[in-house]
Amino acid sequence: MPEYTFENAQLFFQYFYEYAPKADINLFNEMIDKYGDYFVNAAYVQGPLAMYSAFIKNYVCIPLYRDHPEIGWPYSIPEW
Repeated sequence: MPEYTFENAQLFFQYFYEYAPKADINLFNEMIDKYGDYFVNAAYVQGPLAMYSAFIKNYVCIPLYRDHPEIGWPYSIPEW
């Protein structure tokens, strides 16, 4: 995940809403049903970044990193 800033969160959700439904609409809908729009319900259940980490990494974070390497990413990104 990129370093948290308001701008990075906006980019993350821009990519989430653009790419995740194209990758797997059923999984996308499952995540929205469980966590709400913009993951507003994530505080009440185990977070989507833990439960769906591989999906989010592959279909949101990697494209986001590819397009925006300049934003605050961790020093090293293992497994990518």
